[in-house]
Amino acid sequence: MSTHKNKRRLVAIGALTAASALIIPAAFAADSYPPQGDSAVGSAQPVVSGYRVQDLRDWTPESDPFASQLRATVPLQPRIDRNPDTQVKPELDGKSEIMLMQGDYGNSFFGSTTFNNTFTDHTLNFWQYTDYWSPWHGGASLGVPQAIYNPATSDWRNRGFEFGVLTLPSPEYTNAAHRNGVKSIAILYFDPSFRPGLTFTEMFDKDPNSQGYLIAKKLVDMAKYYGFDGYFLNQEEWGDDSEFKPFMSYLTSQGLWTQWYDTNSSFNESKAAWLRDDEHGRIHSSVFVNYGNNGKRMNSWALANGYDPYKEVFAGIEANQTGFRSTGGVDQGYTSKDNHSPLTSIALFTPSDHYQRGLDDNIQEITGRSDSARPFMQQQPYQWMIAQRERMYFSGMKQDVTQTGSANGQPNPAVGVKGSGWVGVADFAPARSVIQGSNFWTNFSTGKGMRSYTNGAVSNTSEWSDMGAQSILPSWQWWITGQGTPTLKADFDYGEEPRVDLQGKEVALPYSPVGAYQGGNSLVLYGQAQQAQTIRLYKTNLSVKDNSTAEVVWRAKDASTKARLALVFADKPGEVVTLSLGAASTDGWKDSLVDLSDFQGRTIATMGLQVEGSGDVQVNVGKLAVSDESATPAIPAGFTLNELTTDGEMNVSWQKADFASVDSYILDAVDASGNVHHLAQAYGDSRYVKKVDLEGSYMLRLRAVGKDGSISQPAELVVNRSALPSELTYATAKDANGNFTQAATSGQVELSWKAPTSGTPSGYKVRLETLYAGNDNPYHGYAEYTVGPEDTSVSLPAPKEGLMFRATVQPLGVDTGAIPALALRGRYNDSYSRPMGRQDFVGLDGAKYKLVNPTTKDWQKINATGDQSWTATRGKNNRSDWGNRDENGQLKRTRPLGTHGATYSITDYAGNTSGQVVVKAKDGAMGIVDRAAPELWASPWNDQEITWGASMKNIVATARDNFSTVTLSAKLVDPDGPEGNSVAIPTKGEGPKAMNDPMLLPDTNEPSDEPSTEPTAEPTHGAHDGWDDDDEPIFDWGARSANTGNNHSTDRAALDSGVTASGLSLDLASGTISGTPTWSGTRELVLTATDESGNASTMSLMLTVNGGADTPTPAPTTEPSAEPTVAPTVEPTAAPSTQPSAQPSTEPSAQPTAEPSAKPQPSEEPSSAPSASVSPSASPTAEATAEPSAQPTAQPSQPSEQPTTQPQPSASASSDSDQGNGQGGTPGGQAGNGGNTGIGIGNVPNDPQGNAPGTNGQQPGKDQASQAGNDQGKSAMTNPKHSASKKAGSSLAGTGVTVAVIGAIALILVMTGGTLTALRRKREER
Repeated sequence: MSTHKNKRRLVAIGALTAASALIIPAAFAADSYPPQGDSAVGSAQPVVSGYRVQDLRDWTPESDPFASQLRATVPLQPRIDRNPDTQVKPELDGKSEIMLMQGDYGNSFFGSTTFNNTFTDHTLNFWQYTDYWSPWHGGASLGVPQAIYNPATSDWRNRGFEFGVLTLPSPEYTNAAHRNGVKSIAILYFDPSFRPGLTFTEMFDKDPNSQGYLIAKKLVDMAKYYGFDGYFLNQEEWGDDSEFKPFMSYLTSQGLWTQWYDTNSSFNESKAAWLRDDEHGRIHSSVFVNYGNNGKRMNSWALANGYDPYKEVFAGIEANQTGFRSTGGVDQGYTSKDNHSPLTSIALFTPSDHYQRGLDDNIQEITGRSDSARPFMQQQPYQWMIAQRERMYFSGMKQDVTQTGSANGQPNPAVGVKGSGWVGVADFAPARSVIQGSNFWTNFSTGKGMRSYTNGAVSNTSEWSDMGAQSILPSWQWWITGQGTPTLKADFDYGEEPRVDLQGKEVALPYSPVGAYQGGNSLVLYGQAQQAQTIRLYKTNLSVKDNSTAEVVWRAKDASTKARLALVFADKPGEVVTLSLGAASTDGWKDSLVDLSDFQGRTIATMGLQVEGSGDVQVNVGKLAVSDESATPAIPAGFTLNELTTDGEMNVSWQKADFASVDSYILDAVDASGNVHHLAQAYGDSRYVKKVDLEGSYMLRLRAVGKDGSISQPAELVVNRSALPSELTYATAKDANGNFTQAATSGQVELSWKAPTSGTPSGYKVRLETLYAGNDNPYHGYAEYTVGPEDTSVSLPAPKEGLMFRATVQPLGVDTGAIPALALRGRYNDSYSRPMGRQDFVGLDGAKYKLVNPTTKDWQKINATGDQSWTATRGKNNRSDWGNRDENGQLKRTRPLGTHGATYSITDYAGNTSGQVVVKAKDGAMGIVDRAAPELWASPWNDQEITWGASMKNIVATARDNFSTVTLSAKLVDPDGPEGNSVAIPTKGEGPKAMNDPMLLPDTNEPSDEPSTEPTAEPTHGAHDGWDDDDEPIFDWGARSANTGNNHSTDRAALDSGVTASGLSLDLASGTISGTPTWSGTRELVLTATDESGNASTMSLMLTVNGGADTPTPAPTTEPSAEPTVAPTVEPTAAPSTQPSAQPSTEPSAQPTAEPSAKPQPSEEPSSAPSASVSPSASPTAEATAEPSAQPTAQPSQPSEQPTTQPQPSASASSDSDQGNGQGGTPGGQAGNGGNTGIGIGNVPNDPQGNAPGTNGQQPGKDQASQAGNDQGKSAMTNPKHSASKKAGSSLAGTGVTVAVIGAIALILVMTGGTLTALRRKREER
């Protein structure tokens, strides 16, 4: 076993052209550029990305972007039996199966859409010569930004980005394949040169309970979910790959078709070992034998050793390297000189790399011309060349299936083809067909168009490519017969279409462009037909009934032209029966019905047309159908408009009928004037529409198309577009590296819109939701606010991870029709980098370990310091012969465990750096020091207003840690009470059990990159680092760290009092906070997640209960109350009081008074509490504002230079620049970094040392050695009453307070002599 394996690997390493033949093009064919301009990917447009092994391991439909829109819906259709009497070459036995591996719409590594508004995408027209189709189309891994790729300068040896190891078939390609009876196969690809950092050894993790392969199970789930049929495994990585046998055996046992490739160019014992054996049974369905094989020898060896040469052996043909120059060796496997039936099956590797992408190479070779702005093969005027080159590859060099083989080879210099040796696939493969039963129809749609047509009229001027709209195309392209040499030609007519020659000079079409009857094109027959010309179009097995009819929709250039339906019946295959279509129409389309009842009981084996006329004739055919009048479908059910975006994108859905009764669905929009705007045609249960550019009121119309082309009555929806807002946008900016366009502000999404042009909304409901995040992702869920009718902007709190979101604005009190809200898609501001985790390290034994590709999807660099010192760059390989040296290319190498350890962190594509993980030896095994805090978020994350006696809306908190189990806790804080006035929310149920992993080590805070051998004699601290002179930590009761285990929760808990009841509970199993509040007024709900290393994260939001005993009256009373209030009044008094208060406040003022009070006296009652402002300003204004804010500040602020004029409440936390610990990925390396007073977010009091966490601050300000990403900080929410207010307009706007309150508090403190001692006095009083 090892002998043949090593031999194969030596071949792979020693002969680069052989080992990498599947990826390295001989002529360096042009990259397909991502969509640009008007065709650029829309904000809601589904795209297909590559998958890493880590993505497969964690895959769920909920977490996979666009998953529900990437599902193929057409079931695999059965093919009819071979009928040699209707074949072009009756001697072909059809035993050889054809595997076609090539790009789908192209090979764009980014922006690979399922369909798009471009005419230049490739749409395969030759399914009839294919049994298995696989997309040789590498896709960048999810999370890799397109901005780092420039296709004009990209080097295939150093792309600079990471490809996934799994490529899924595009769903509409799978639908087209299945419609034609072709299986659609995904690709698994392992090669360290082209997939560096990704290795097959990561595939074999097992479920500890079942011992089944986790990844294999996921692959089965994905195939079933997405609707494709199997996997092709390209294995070119060095190493012991024997475990692929049980792995792939499992996939095959689940009904998936599988194929194995390695560089072995023979079918022998070594290759056959990957098919089946006694231990594993069936391993793969088949093997792909590398190029340079000999079909006759492989057939002989297979038969002699009990293998099926047609089902199990596929002879590889390297189509791109072969081009049109030679046979590629396929003729070596022919049965005989006269019988070209192959003796094995055939695997055609990347023909489109030559006939499509190779066009640019040929043009440059012949003319010296090139275009770096966009390849010629992606420009409209060159598409006619690609169509001819494709036809030459499949139908033979003469584009005539009756003249194939090398003897009929001829160059075609007009389309850049100089070679003439290729035989054409039709030379060795008979056409296959699925057309059977008693109903059939086609509109000849190739799956693309320069525009769309409905009943012969243009119904959409946008170009398009969509394999879902492709009809079953002619079985033969072309088979035309007449007396002598055929004089008629055939093509597809797209209407007016620009064409140029190789020099770029305009050339005329050889026919008069007409366009389509339905879809994007018609079939055009043109040329000379003085003698009747017969074109055979379809291989069929159609039963004729007593009510059967044929339908042909057609038109002619000349009225004298005669057209006839041409049929061949199975019982008389040598006879062509012609039936007149009547007089020709020259000014429009004619619908001709032909009665077939005279042929009742017979079977139609071939369908075609016959044309006859003088001079230059032209006949366009827009529809061909056979019907037994039983196939008209019902009106579609469940038609729903799910989403309408501000830029005109749309998602609709419905309940699809069985494919046996419905062939496709037509989606149109009808404007107020009755004009039809075609949007889409495909089979399925949902549809994305890229552009609906209609204003006012319009109707959406969905109709079902039967198997005979008959069309149902429509399901209809009315959209009142003018009643919806317009120009919905959000503030955006590029990230620090310029890779992503995202929300401009960390932790916020700032929306704005214009009011509807019709109707008067009573307000707006604004919703923000995270997209494509499964329930295990902390940031899943939504927030929802209601704002007034005058509001047209809002700032909403948001997660700090760069995930996709959808925002909707719903006008209230107006009729918007089928859709209640206008939507916007975008990306959150990314200010957090997820750290490396448990699954990213593999311990081998007491002395060694390995790294694998990190779990996080958006990582760009791995940073290593200490015992390891290097940087690994995602996607970079480690090949000096290609000029590359990067650790990523050897990521899986064995690494020694050092005593002091190696410290690892992640830098993501947005420029954030994660918390640290230290790997070092512990008792002869791998030990881990985890310095990264858990991720924590909750849904819904908006503040809540609750009616007294009603239940709150359940809040679900989700936490995720990189190494250990997380413990959740929650408490309520009274923002108006004294400090410490909080109560823990009681828990119920059991949370996840602690792992108690002995691998986790305590953090000694040793810098691992500079290990010290001697402990320092004395601890040293800065003047303002939170320590006193005796090296005892000083802490304010409220200034608790949000990212370390040293948060003094015990000390504070001793003072928790005042909030004595909550009515809420926390279910630890689900993270759900629920219940009926038992308080009145506002409470801050504080959630905390703590991992087993003591790292903690918090977030908070506000719960306000309206009603009950504590609720203030809506207006001031006219008489003074008998007792003083517990908290200060909202408005200051007109003049200072003449007497000091009885007791001083419990907290010191921000600044000492200018003069000491004469008789300081303690007050009898303390003030209640500071308010729950998010971030007060550093100083108060000099003058009181005209109106008070909703809440007082937590502490008196310092005066600002200018007074505010109006309060400005905000919907989200104030700017991160005001936070004590900095924002996002910026380390808080010094006291109060990012804020003069070091005030943290949430309800944390003044902290001059900067110890309090900032908004998503990455570590405590006091610890300069702490690492970025170690703290997510505290994400506080504001009063829901003002959650949708306009953006702050003054220095105090973000605090939710006014100067009036500050002035009142300051005045009371001055008059009462309430100056307090500094924090240091706390120790003296002990």
